[in-house]
Amino acid sequence: MTEAMIPSTPAPQPRLSPWMLVLLFEVIAALGALQFIYDSYTSWLWFAGMLLLGALCGVVYLPSKGKSLYWTTITALGGMGLMLLVFMVSITGVFSPLLGAWVLLVAAAFILLGRRQGWAYGGLALAAVLVVLTLQQTGVLHFEFRHPPPSIWLTEILILLTAVLLQRAMLLLFNRSEAAVKEAAQQKEKTHRAFETSEARNRAILEALPDIVFRLSPDGMILDVSIGEQANWPTRPEALLRKRVQEFLTSRSTDQTMQAISWSLSGYGMQTFEMEFRHPSQGLRIFESRVVSLNEDSVIMFLRDITVRMQAEKDLRESYERFEIVSKVTSDVMWDWDLQTDRLWWNENYSVVFGHGAAPDHIDQWDDHIHPDERAEVGRSLRFVIAGGSPVWSHNYRFLKSDGSYADVYDRGVVLRDAQGNPARMIGAMMDISEQKRVEQERTERLYRMEILDTVSRELADVGLNNDAVLQAIVKNSVRLIGDLCMVVLLSDQPGHTRLAAVHHPDEKIRDQIEFLLGNRLLSVNTGLSGEVFRSGAAVVLNGISGRESRYRFKKELSPFFDSHEVYASISVPMLVQNRPIGVITLLRLEQDRPYSTEDQTLLQNMADRAGLTLSNARLYAENADQAEQLREANAVLEQRILERTRELAEANEMLTRLATQDGLTGLSNRRHFDEMIALEIRRAKRTSQYLTLILCDIDHFKLYNDNYGHPEGDQCLRQVATTLKAMFRRAGDVVARYGGEEFAMVLPNTGPEQAELLVQRMQNELYNLNLPHAFSKVSDRVTLSIGVVSSQVQDHDAVTPQMLIKASDEALYESKHAGRNRATFRVLQEELS
Repeated sequence: MTEAMIPSTPAPQPRLSPWMLVLLFEVIAALGALQFIYDSYTSWLWFAGMLLLGALCGVVYLPSKGKSLYWTTITALGGMGLMLLVFMVSITGVFSPLLGAWVLLVAAAFILLGRRQGWAYGGLALAAVLVVLTLQQTGVLHFEFRHPPPSIWLTEILILLTAVLLQRAMLLLFNRSEAAVKEAAQQKEKTHRAFETSEARNRAILEALPDIVFRLSPDGMILDVSIGEQANWPTRPEALLRKRVQEFLTSRSTDQTMQAISWSLSGYGMQTFEMEFRHPSQGLRIFESRVVSLNEDSVIMFLRDITVRMQAEKDLRESYERFEIVSKVTSDVMWDWDLQTDRLWWNENYSVVFGHGAAPDHIDQWDDHIHPDERAEVGRSLRFVIAGGSPVWSHNYRFLKSDGSYADVYDRGVVLRDAQGNPARMIGAMMDISEQKRVEQERTERLYRMEILDTVSRELADVGLNNDAVLQAIVKNSVRLIGDLCMVVLLSDQPGHTRLAAVHHPDEKIRDQIEFLLGNRLLSVNTGLSGEVFRSGAAVVLNGISGRESRYRFKKELSPFFDSHEVYASISVPMLVQNRPIGVITLLRLEQDRPYSTEDQTLLQNMADRAGLTLSNARLYAENADQAEQLREANAVLEQRILERTRELAEANEMLTRLATQDGLTGLSNRRHFDEMIALEIRRAKRTSQYLTLILCDIDHFKLYNDNYGHPEGDQCLRQVATTLKAMFRRAGDVVARYGGEEFAMVLPNTGPEQAELLVQRMQNELYNLNLPHAFSKVSDRVTLSIGVVSSQVQDHDAVTPQMLIKASDEALYESKHAGRNRATFRVLQEELS
């Protein structure tokens, strides 16, 4: 960048003090007055001195002000001395004693200007007097010697004194002017040094800028240029001088630039706008331009390439749009955490999943919703990921819901970093896995209970014929599996009575209290919950019972126990032997307000059946070995019941799976299963580069069929068409699904266009031969199909999606309908894409 781009300030020029000019004019006026008073033959010398002083005044205020102040002052003093000399000679003669005083006056005046010059000018003045006297004595000059009156002498003295005062005042003014000149020179030097420092700093700043900087004339001519390294300019900047900036701009940007230059020169301040600039090596780029006025003849234009930034902003906007779409269609709770401000954003699913009216907008509020036992671990894992320890974060924890309970969630996120690698944002999604956790927990509990049952079976086998040991094993494992207090009541040998056979609770005091109340007593078989079970032979479950109900439903012998303990729930099941109750197992819930479930009842009944069977086996074995066969049959019945219940459970699970993937009317795959399978087959086809065919078909004029034959007949028609389609496409991997009301879809792996055409012809023939009457169809007298077929040889690099295949086949189906129905339209996806 040259110096022309930085304006300079002219240095101040010293001038003669105006008071000095006033004194000079006073001298001229005084001598002029003397001239008129004492007129003589030397008038021309007077006028010469006066002209000399007038010339001095002209020199001071004419354009040639640069003359030295020193010489100006010398001229003024010289002119004054000359006029005084002429005056004294003309008035008092050449032998006036005042001539010596005149010489001293001149010498003293010039000595004040400088010692060396003063002696020189003083010597010249004395020599001038001696020359005049010599010339007078030799007769060359003829000056008349007069004897003026005292008034003349007095006048001369006054004039000399006045001259001394005037000269002194003039010298003082000169010294002041000279000091002002020196001060101005010093100030100029400081200003110049500051200007050079500022110029060097500005030049360094401009050279360090990555931008392009132009100094432009009002018509856009480049007067100066500076190009930063990041501009990647292929030529030397000097080559741009005297060119016009319009050569690098589009027509629209040219208008913008010229308008900005005009406004900047008109005093409207800096103009900022975006422009299209033709870079010599990079083509058309987007630049941010700033135009500011330098002076009335030029402006400075700063250009910064923002093409990459504009593209990044566009990509960011598109990314935000995609993120917003995903956040609306997903069922997960999505969040966006600004790591600079700790502000949070949640999608609408937050309120749907957790029930809160307002989502937490700060990370501290999020932290408050995490279960206290897991808060520290979640925070530690988040800090680890943000610090760069892992690219992706995921964690399972419990999150607070609006009702005060906690939902099990699976949370995962990714950290977005800026250009310097600093964490800027974190985006993630939270999935409610409470149901999954519950299922897993139930599965774990089921396995645990099966292990306990297996343990019970082994313990019962180990104890053999020891009834007390059998009952202790039953009550301990019942408490271990279900809880809390377990009692076993068996029929006594005395008719109509029962007895406490076993009791267990982790607290020994509770066990002792129950044994104290019931241990050595005969209890009526008709009272309490056990009496109800003995009479009915069925289980009795009480949940959410009150203290009063507890006293009423249980034996009166237990009243002291209920006075000291709270009972929340109870379950009693019979110990059956040949469908006859021989005892009752009772569980009481003491420690927590949680009801007994059906699975608890089934498990306890299983334990009771095993206990009853074991006790019965022991008793029968002790009584008569001949009854062993009966015991085996009872055991077989029990095992069969277990198998049946297990089979029922498996069938129920299978039914649930079938309901989740099959259409209830036709038995075909439903839409959900279809979506899963077509995505799976596309991935599989990409790995093997094989053909994949999708067929969409629609029953022609099915609404007329329903309207005229009735909906039951319409459902029967759908089932018959579905049966025909399912019978045709039976290969492993073929999927036949009910896509909509009367629409069906077939996903056919490893099926090319030719095979698809043959299969469609066969499908139409089979349906024709089925001969389902449709008298109200506009295309045939029987049920027909309009078919859309699309085939694609899916490559690994192809961006084929289920939506693309569905859209293409749907368009083909529409074309078949538009062409008159009862026909098929075939397409190949690669041809559609090309």
